[in-house]
Amino acid sequence: MLVVYLFMYIFSFNLFQNSIFTSSIFLGIYLLLYLILHKKNRDLFFSQFLNKRVFMIFVFLTFIIIISLAFPTFHGTYDYSIIKTFINQFINLLIGLMLYSLYIYKGKQTKLLKHLIVVFIIQAIIQFTSFTFPVVNDFFNNFRSDKVIEKGQENYGGIRGLSLSSSSFFGLSSTYGLIFLIYLMNWKDVVFKSSVVKVFTFVLLIFGGLSAGRTSLIGLSIGIVFSILIILFQKRFRVKKMFQIKRMNAILSVIAIMILIIIGSVGIRTNHNDQQIDKLIQFSFQFYYNYKETGNVSTPSTDALFGRMYFLPETKTVLIGEGRYTNEDGSYYMRTDAGYMRDILYYGIFGIITLFIYQILFFNWKRLLVFQNILILTYLSILHLKGDVIGYLIMTQNVLFLYFLYNRTKIKENREISQEK
Repeated sequence: MLVVYLFMYIFSFNLFQNSIFTSSIFLGIYLLLYLILHKKNRDLFFSQFLNKRVFMIFVFLTFIIIISLAFPTFHGTYDYSIIKTFINQFINLLIGLMLYSLYIYKGKQTKLLKHLIVVFIIQAIIQFTSFTFPVVNDFFNNFRSDKVIEKGQENYGGIRGLSLSSSSFFGLSSTYGLIFLIYLMNWKDVVFKSSVVKVFTFVLLIFGGLSAGRTSLIGLSIGIVFSILIILFQKRFRVKKMFQIKRMNAILSVIAIMILIIIGSVGIRTNHNDQQIDKLIQFSFQFYYNYKETGNVSTPSTDALFGRMYFLPETKTVLIGEGRYTNEDGSYYMRTDAGYMRDILYYGIFGIITLFIYQILFFNWKRLLVFQNILILTYLSILHLKGDVIGYLIMTQNVLFLYFLYNRTKIKENREISQEK
């Protein structure tokens, strides 16, 4: 059941089509009742909450909410539209802490990383079967909003909007990229021992990430670079071996990938036409096709991002912002949805620094984790060019928070083992 709870928490999907009552809200109510009725679980929750770093995360988030109220009030704009997301994040982190306390209560805290990978594999399977079999897609559409169906399936020809998630595009794609990093950084510790199965499931995850959006490729690219560096320098720097794939396993892995591609191709060609496959490939690798045709590595979204979304504001705006996040009609202020630009317009440079410090709190800065942390922060910083991610994107924050709690437990257990020796 813990895997089910985790899926409900991370993806927060609609329990009914177009309903505001999501799986994470339902889970939060259930976990709160469980907390009230079980004293030991309640004690575990408060012991986790009062941990210095965890408590600091909630204190800092409260500070961000306060300054998010202060800036528009100071500027006289009274635009408090950003507050909703931070309050939502506060509630989500509390639910995440309750869920983690339940993991400890059940003695399964060491399984959290494996479960985290599993729920994204399940999500990828949902996306893959929805893409391949219309009858499956029709069933899951009962849990998707009309907006997601229209934007993802109708506007993109059925290649997007296939997930069971409240965030089906940028948020989900960004989190997939984070999962690619976590998966590769913990290659030996993920749920499957077989290299064949690991590669097979990783290919599934790549499909899920691409269906959600091309943003996930950034995380995949950084993860591959990390893996290559570890393989090349693990002996020189005495890094613990992460990749031990024998020649036969490598061959079987390639075969597994080929089988997955064949099964997918047969299914897709049986239930769709060839244009469906072409749309997926062209969407996923649009930058390559553009380079082949025009010599420029770009897409319409990157052209819009760097052509229209970023501009040089006044010095006063850079320093103290303008206290605006959205227009009165709900559209983006100054017509930009770029992360750094929106933060500058709202808080000025102070806001960006504050959010970055807040994000750093989500990492365990032990020696063996420093390189991993820097890569993840680099990934988040790149994503923030496109949209609000650092300290903001709820799904990504939820995964980072759980990963932080898992690593904290793992570090504590390793320390206890070392002391016993």
